[in-house]
Amino acid sequence: MLGFLIIVFFVISIAVGVFKGAILQGIHLLGLLVGYFFAILFYDKLVDFVSLWVPYVGFDIENTFTYFPQSILQNMDVIYFRLCAMLIIILATWIVTEIIAYVCRNVKFLAIDVPANLFLGGIFGFISAWFWSFFILAFASVLTFQPVQAALANSQIADFIIRNTPLLSRQVFNLLLQGIGSLPF
Repeated sequence: MLGFLIIVFFVISIAVGVFKGAILQGIHLLGLLVGYFFAILFYDKLVDFVSLWVPYVGFDIENTFTYFPQSILQNMDVIYFRLCAMLIIILATWIVTEIIAYVCRNVKFLAIDVPANLFLGGIFGFISAWFWSFFILAFASVLTFQPVQAALANSQIADFIIRNTPLLSRQVFNLLLQGIGSLPF
């Protein structure tokens, strides 16, 4: 079921990218990349604040996590708050970019080669969908709810996105596990 939802999300994102066109969808994608860059730089400064305001559902010793070995489970709250801090920064930057894109919404009517505009818009929509899918699935991987962990464990598409996203998989999980441990992938 999770794989089906991911595929639907990708199809919708590609369609939205085609509709918006290359320039407008490129602005959205640029906002995501800038947000990711800021998240890498500043997430550690936000972690303490996030740990005070964002609730963490209690950890039970019987919980199993699909992507995290038993040796680092006592630090799942640290990993959770680091990821929340990254997501807050990315979301804040994305919202600012959405406002800028709204102001620039007339650029989709610029005279650009129509097939190239549609194709690039779809490609940018696909990249944005992959980016969001990675972070949503990474966030789901640190949740303590067993149904979420079971859905992740049973989805080959989710597993592929979490383990094999170029640049993001290794870099994000290395930042999350800094000083705690490492993942086997």
